[in-house]
Amino acid sequence: MCPSFGSNNNEIQNILDKRLERCSSDLELFELALIIQLTGNIPWLKHTIEQGLSSPWYFEQARAIVLIGFFEDKDSESTLIKYCSMAQSWIRTVAEKALDYYKKNSWAKHWFKKFLNDEDDEVAWACFKLFLKCADRRYWMWKNDFLNDFHNDNMKQKRLKFLSLNQGEIEKSIKENEKKRSETFLGEKMLKDQTWPWMSSIFP
Repeated sequence: MCPSFGSNNNEIQNILDKRLERCSSDLELFELALIIQLTGNIPWLKHTIEQGLSSPWYFEQARAIVLIGFFEDKDSESTLIKYCSMAQSWIRTVAEKALDYYKKNSWAKHWFKKFLNDEDDEVAWACFKLFLKCADRRYWMWKNDFLNDFHNDNMKQKRLKFLSLNQGEIEKSIKENEKKRSETFLGEKMLKDQTWPWMSSIFP
């Protein structure tokens, strides 16, 4: 786990910077962004994203864009949409992948909420299956917010029991959904002896 980040704590900032530099897959970037948000190190994440977006290096721009895709922030979607509207380029391709990462979490929330609130058990079950198609470990960040807003006590107990009985299926689906991220870096499939896009064109 990452320690809590203070604005003047250079030691912690250096630890997080080194952790970022060691990331070599989208899954590792996702896990870093997840840990950062769970431990309240949002100032570091925002600073790192801003610094990356303003960098002349395409690699650092792309890495910042992928981090945005995993960041629960009100400006994340609009920022990614802006980059997706650029002229066709590698950065735009990365932004489109990052937007997909962001939207998957939004869809997971959407279907989870419908699962909780629909009184028809068959409809709720269908919504749960769609939720499983989208969910990743960000689910653990927001699940309780939805449950705490659920005021129908009888329905809540019913849905909680269902979730408890299907905990294994949730964990299995999350693992499967995240697996592809271990095979890509900055949206690119990692292949042996591949020349990465940022190697042939570093500066804009």
